[in-house]
Amino acid sequence: MRKKATRRKQGELLGLCGNSGNSSEAHLHFHIQNIEGITKATGTKAYFDKILVNGELKTDYSPIKGEKIKNP
Repeated sequence: MRKKATRRKQGELLGLCGNSGNSSEAHLHFHIQNIEGITKATGTKAYFDKILVNGELKTDYSPIKGEKIKNP
């Protein structure tokens, strides 16, 4: 059974980091799309108001693969 899509609010917990499978560090995977229907949806970027990226504070930023991020 497929889960129904849910809207999230700023500051709401998305998930917890973990280290399962073939990974060297704890990490979180998530997917954002423009509409509920997976067959017609387009993936969209996640932007953060403020985020530390590789130790540098960024604003209105969308992380890319390989960057290490955390809350400021």
